[in-house]
Amino acid sequence: MFRNILMLALAVLLPLKAFSSELYLNLPSAADSILAEKKNALTLKQVQDSLVNDQIDIQISYEKLLQAQKKIGVARAQYFPYGLGTVGAMYLLNIWNPILLVELVTSLPSKVYFVQSEKNMRMATIYLNEALAENIKNQTAKLYYTILKEESSFKASKLQLELMETLYSVTQDKVAVGLSSEQELRALELRILDLRDICLKFSGYLAEEKAAFNQLIAQTPTQGAKIELQSNGKFLDMNDYLLDSETLSLQTIDRAPELVAADYIITAASKAKKSTSWSILSFAGIGFDYWGRVQVAGSKVEQARLNRQQVETNLLNQTYVLNNTFHRTMESFESEKEVFNDTALFYESEFAGFKAQELALDRLLEAELLYLKDFNEMVSAHYDSLIKLNDLERAILGSAQGDLSDAEKISISVKELNNSKVTLSVKSEETIASVEYVFDSNNLYPITRTNVATDFSVVFKVSQTEVLVGHANVKLKNGKIITKKFKI
Repeated sequence: MFRNILMLALAVLLPLKAFSSELYLNLPSAADSILAEKKNALTLKQVQDSLVNDQIDIQISYEKLLQAQKKIGVARAQYFPYGLGTVGAMYLLNIWNPILLVELVTSLPSKVYFVQSEKNMRMATIYLNEALAENIKNQTAKLYYTILKEESSFKASKLQLELMETLYSVTQDKVAVGLSSEQELRALELRILDLRDICLKFSGYLAEEKAAFNQLIAQTPTQGAKIELQSNGKFLDMNDYLLDSETLSLQTIDRAPELVAADYIITAASKAKKSTSWSILSFAGIGFDYWGRVQVAGSKVEQARLNRQQVETNLLNQTYVLNNTFHRTMESFESEKEVFNDTALFYESEFAGFKAQELALDRLLEAELLYLKDFNEMVSAHYDSLIKLNDLERAILGSAQGDLSDAEKISISVKELNNSKVTLSVKSEETIASVEYVFDSNNLYPITRTNVATDFSVVFKVSQTEVLVGHANVKLKNGKIITKKFKI
């Protein structure tokens, strides 16, 4: 009976006691501030534009990115040589992942076919540099979102630490009146010490990580010290990403600069072979090694063609994998968001009981610790989804957003004319800017039309036995590109 009276008294008195921290009174707003927009913070586009632009040599940007990644790897090994452990996994969720620069699927040509001055090789280099620039942007985005994710988790863990210290004070009062044991108090003290140790280590690591990133984009150390990255509080919606892997793969092949570069390399190799074949006119004469040199030149053409096939296969496989990985990450985020929403409802119920003086403060604090943990996991999954989306959009070189209803608003009509001619035309409920027709046949090159008066039509000849398969990339005025298949 006496213990029940004490419990009732504690439930009434503890909520009225003044504590040094009043975080427990406005936790949701404190948690939401983690994702709040910052004044004068750099967006991802601003960071990418400062690193990859016409004024900076692409090789310099590449080397700066490599240095930043190495410094971050060294800092991680220094602060967490054995991993984050159980406590770290609980509070910081093992949020650090190894960051490696993804190399190009085709290497930058330096001494290929000895035709550096040849126009095709110069054009190949231009497109390979374009691919390299996109890789640098992608890797910068990974660093950017990883730092934001780690900052968010660090801020959440500091809030957890503040709540746990308040809980420790409450537990001390309960021990004083015999409602808790010294063993419970010691267990809570160990939790606090473990979390404080993780926070201290992670604070040092995060400082070095941000310093390395700041050196990547800043001109001076003073400027780097002031750099802030803009938080992203806008959650992705799975319903905005309904395009299938096949459609995305078509966009990848149509837009990949690596394939354009590979085509130029094939042309350069072919010209080099012709040059070798006519070397009888050179001062060296025909010589005993003439046919051997011709055969080697021919093998280089075949090697260039095989390389082109390999590049296309790699791009296709990459798109399928990245799309599947992105959707799995989105499913994980949706799951974490659902868990957090349930926890938020539980917290609101507990807080209402506390305000009505029906619930002791220690019970509320435990509910708030759970709230922060699930909030932290949801935010981490949110940034993971942004990272995977950026990977996918690097592959397709455009937005991965697409509603199935968009494609339904577009119609492709095929009309037969005289003399075995057919015409393809496109209509849409949305305003079209241009249409690119891409054919599976190797004999037909892509055709682009911009004339809305003719419904972007194209006319060509087909034989009676020929079946033409392809797709149209319909670019709308709002910037969206819708891919629609056709068969003739």
